[in-house]
Amino acid sequence: MDGAAFKEALASLGHTQSSFAREYRLPIRTVQNWAKDGPPDHMDLILSVLVRQKIESPSSLQWSSSEAAMLDAARALDVTLRAVLLRATKAGWPKDVAVAGFLAWSTMQIANKG
Repeated sequence: MDGAAFKEALASLGHTQSSFAREYRLPIRTVQNWAKDGPPDHMDLILSVLVRQKIESPSSLQWSSSEAAMLDAARALDVTLRAVLLRATKAGWPKDVAVAGFLAWSTMQIANKG
């Protein structure tokens, strides 16, 4: 990854060089050098994972139905939730138990908002 690709990755994640440095506790000068010359190989891998797992913002907050809103959110969350499920199953959780746990957690999140 060269400097231009690094800056593009930051932009796709919604970061400036300063905000990236702050969030990940990096010296700003280091991030500026990466923007000029490209990051080290390990950062290339980390950034590509962050970009892949980025959740897109909704294009609108008005849907034709609550089902349409739910499906839109499901599409936006798909990559991230698949990654979480994969990590859970690799850690030894049966898939059905992990999904049930997520559903229970989701229900608690909704109840806490009410």
